[in-house]
Amino acid sequence: DGLFDSRPYWHLALYIRIVAMWAAGVACVVAGRNRGSVGVQLFGAALIGFFWQQFALFAHDGCHNSLTHVRATDYMVMVCSTGLLGISPTWWKDSHNHHHVITNSIDCDQDIQHLPFLSVSEKYFGGVRSKYHRKVLPWDAFSKFMVSRQHLLYIPIMMLARVNLYVQSFVFLLGFAEARDVATYKTHKKLELFSMSLFYVWFSWATLQLPTAATRAAFVLISHAVSGMLHVQITISHFSMD
Repeated sequence: DGLFDSRPYWHLALYIRIVAMWAAGVACVVAGRNRGSVGVQLFGAALIGFFWQQFALFAHDGCHNSLTHVRATDYMVMVCSTGLLGISPTWWKDSHNHHHVITNSIDCDQDIQHLPFLSVSEKYFGGVRSKYHRKVLPWDAFSKFMVSRQHLLYIPIMMLARVNLYVQSFVFLLGFAEARDVATYKTHKKLELFSMSLFYVWFSWATLQLPTAATRAAFVLISHAVSGMLHVQITISHFSMD
């Protein structure tokens, strides 16, 4: 029935529609500045958050080589798109492939290793050595404080969870974490770092269009909180249940 055939033009049309959401968000930022309307600018922040959310799903398919089924082509699309998304596809592929190999393993699957902020199993109490991160995830006073209140803190943490992806991207690309696919890492490292730098240029510029420190903080929080709905969906669909 052709269900396994690639549909590059369908994905191209989807890419354009999603990026149009980003363009609309930036347009709201500019229009709000010109009209002196912070409300319009903060609506733009929400649109940017929706863009990140939807584009992350597109990037997931791209990093799984589902756009054209040509690995090099799909990967280059994702590397160049880092300038809009701000998250490293090289890091994501390294991490996500590992996740698929040993899903929900307490000491091996980094996608469920959330100490000191969250714990998905009592097996993390007392600490555990992460074989992915190659370090001990401590069970200290801060971990106990956060985990004992995680039923209250879960949503606030998800609202800011994107920040962790920024950190992980830089830790990986700057060589502070060991790359398992060394050839790919070396080939695209400089291009990816350049593309990521573009993300910080346009997002910093957009944030600075707001008139005060408080409204700028609101702009950052709203965009990340709206995008954070994706993290809620991901954790719900990945955390094991009875």
